[in-house]
Amino acid sequence: VQVLDPQGNFLLKIRGEATISEWAADFFVANPDEVEVRKIANLTPALPSRFDTPYQISSQTEPYFWGPVSVKLDSEGKLYVTETNRHRFQVYQID
Repeated sequence: VQVLDPQGNFLLKIRGEATISEWAADFFVANPDEVEVRKIANLTPALPSRFDTPYQISSQTEPYFWGPVSVKLDSEGKLYVTETNRHRFQVYQID
């Protein structure tokens, strides 16, 4: 996601920085087996050179966007990015 100012000038690029939300934490409390699987999974692996596109990299790197489908900027400067492949949304404060 590229963030531009009102004149169209580049401000920043966001690849995704997902963390565990309070809802995910509640899910993990109710599903401790999922916590164990996440502990042994490598969610940010070093990728082989054949993964050379942003899509391929994002598909293998859990915190990154993978399949973003919409963005919304509210009146308070919060940017909401919804993504389908990981069934989540990420929220950013844009100042």
